[in-house]
Amino acid sequence: MRDKSFPMNSDELSTMDESTLRNLYSSIKRSISRSRDATRRRNLELNACYVYREIEVRELRRNAHIEWLNSNADFTGAV
Repeated sequence: MRDKSFPMNSDELSTMDESTLRNLYSSIKRSISRSRDATRRRNLELNACYVYREIEVRELRRNAHIEWLNSNADFTGAV
């Protein structure tokens, strides 16, 4: 696995599986709590923000899609 203290690429995050993202976020949080080096800790915190934002965007997109399906049931053929 890559070093989590280097800045992450948004393309890399966007192609990750949901469970991989959540595991990565947990791993970064653990690394933050163990880190003594201020620079490494800052990079880890930055990456944690990027990963969390990607998780958040996916949840919002999923909720918006569900809402759209519910409001457009006539067009989708769903009940």
